[in-house]
Amino acid sequence: MKPGFVKGIIRLIGLIGLIGLIGLISQIGPIIEINGHRWQVEVADQPKEQERGLSNRRRLARDQGMLFIFSQPGNYGFWMKDMNFPLDFVWISGDRVAGVTENVQPPNLLTSDVSQLPLYYPPEAVDKILELNAGNVEKYGIKIGDSVVLKLK
Repeated sequence: MKPGFVKGIIRLIGLIGLIGLIGLISQIGPIIEINGHRWQVEVADQPKEQERGLSNRRRLARDQGMLFIFSQPGNYGFWMKDMNFPLDFVWISGDRVAGVTENVQPPNLLTSDVSQLPLYYPPEAVDKILELNAGNVEKYGIKIGDSVVLKLK
């Protein structure tokens, strides 16, 4: 065999390995699945993370979300403080969708007075809230009673 051919094969094998590694890295982290669609989620399970949420971010990638996990079910209120893009809220109780709130818009005023911001509540006590880019609830037909599969890895 010619040396150039062997180098080409080695490069091809290396490229295939790199593509596989990139695919593996993109799947690292918690995954949530509803109606056959999966989102990679960032988990907010500590009070400071939950208060900050997605505030001050410019955007959320297409198949990503933020999952708020609470130790006890409750009627947790959510706001859009310092948000820059609209969201859909998926309220989750156990392994089922308990409700949805669609197309929640960021506030059109910058205020340090959080008492002026609207609060959004679940229809019943929940232990998880999934925030997704606005339009995902409609696009994937998410509705009350849908099964939720969480893979924390």
